[in-house]
Formats: sequence, C-alpha cells, structure tokens
Amino acid sequence: MQAAISEQKAQNGKVSVRQLARGWQVPRSTESTLQMRLHGKVSGSSHMSGRKPVLDTKTETDLVHVTKELSQRGFPLGSKEIQAIAYSYALQHDIDGFSTRKKTTGYEWLESFQNRHQELSISQLESLSVARASEMNQK
Repeated sequence: MQAAISEQKAQNGKVSVRQLARGWQVPRSTESTLQMRLHGKVSGSSHMSGRKPVLDTKTETDLVHVTKELSQRGFPLGSKEIQAIAYSYALQHDIDGFSTRKKTTGYEWLESFQNRHQELSISQLESLSVARASEMNQK
C-alpha cells in the first residue's frame, strides 16, 4: 500500500487508483482504503478500521498510571471508579462520547480500555470485614 502511494506521488497523480491497485496487487476490497489515503482523508499506513477511542492515548496512559499508583498504595480502583474518573476528565475537557444522562462511561468503553491496556487488572472490590477494619483503626 505504501509503495502504491509513493508511486502515485512520483507520477504526480496521473495514475488512476485502479491502475495502482492492480500494479501493486492491492486487493479490490482495499481499493477504497487506498483512495482515501491518496486523497488525504486518512493519514499514515496503520490499520484504520473501528472507532477511535474517546480519550486520547496520553490520557489513557495517565489513567493507567494513576490506577497502578493508587493500587500500590493500598487503594485499588474498581471498574466504577475508573469509569467515573474517565467521565469526569472528559467532562472537564469538553470531550464528547460518554452518556451525559447516566453520567458515566459505558461498559463497552471499559471493556475496550481493558483490551488496550492489558497490563491493568481491574477486579471487583471486596468490602473490608469489620474485624480487619477495627484493627486498622488507631487505638
């Protein structure tokens, strides 16, 4: 695909998309992808299918870092807390994509977030037993 784009630039756009696709053996099903890349609608040569994440990569990396840091300090975050943090960040920065009616991120976002950051393990939080809680209090 990249070679076909390079040839099209070298020919100053005088070669049709179909000729490029045949010459570089680009499958017919991806001719439209080639055309979108040539016309500048899609940049780069990475995979382009699927919806883009609501939060950018840096923000998600920061969220992962905060989650790990809190977990190491003894305050693990559950899925609801992570969803609430992501929603409040999006609200503060005027990022659309989350439900304003429910005031949280969706289950699908959380699932995709976990798939993108597999180093993060989010589990159900267990409540602290009364005996352990009383031992943690100062006497």
